This record gives sequence, C-alpha cells and structure tokens, in this order.
Amino acid sequence: MSGIELDKLLAKEKRDRISSISVDILRALVILHGSAWQSDLVDTLSGLWRLKGLSMSDMVDLVHSVPEALKKVEELGLIESEQRPRGDLSRLEPVEDKLYSAKGLWPFNSILSTDTLIQRYKREVMSYEPSKP
Repeated sequence: MSGIELDKLLAKEKRDRISSISVDILRALVILHGSAWQSDLVDTLSGLWRLKGLSMSDMVDLVHSVPEALKKVEELGLIESEQRPRGDLSRLEPVEDKLYSAKGLWPFNSILSTDTLIQRYKREVMSYEPSKP
C-alpha cells in the first residue's frame, strides 16, 4: 500500500466525486478492520454519508458511483478484491460475494488515525469510546 497514493486521494477528496467516494471506501475498511463483504462495505459507507449530512437521494447517487471508485482504489494498489463463498443464515448453501481487503491495514490506520469522520462513526454508530490514558 502506498501512503503517497492515499495522500493524493485525500488531497483530491473535496474536488473530485470519485476520489471522495474512494477515500470513504478506505475509511470504511479502516472501520471494518481491513476487509469487508460488498454489502457490509455499502452499509458502512451509508453510515459515513449520513454523518456527513447527505440526503437519501444524494446517497443513492453516490452508491451508483461506488463500483467506479472501487475500481480506482484497486488500480492504485490500495485494495484487492476476490469472489468468495460467504455464509448466509437464511440459506442452506453459501452465496458468492465479493470480499474487499485493504493492502496493508497499518498504513491506512496511521494516515487516517486522526480522521474526524472515522472517530465520529466509531463514537456515534458503534458506541465506541476510546480509552483514556
């Protein structure tokens, strides 16, 4: 994982829609400890976008651009994906799903450790309170 590529995305986040979604994908992977099934990734993205104050129609528009953003971060070498069987409690057999994984979670954590949106998500959505020294 290249910290330089992540820094470039962060610099373009406010100016470019796909870069903004790409950074949110990386935020979601940090929140989800480095990997996520596609449905879990989209759920976490929705939570992040709610915290940003986006309307439901804005979120629907962004969801349509998620595949393009996923392709971008994969081409940059920041994540990888693979089709895998996944357990589903409502079915007798596993279902095929796409698993996304960060290529090296430590650099993401170190670069995004002070990200206020990740901190807010953990606090408000996950009810996580960081330990005090």
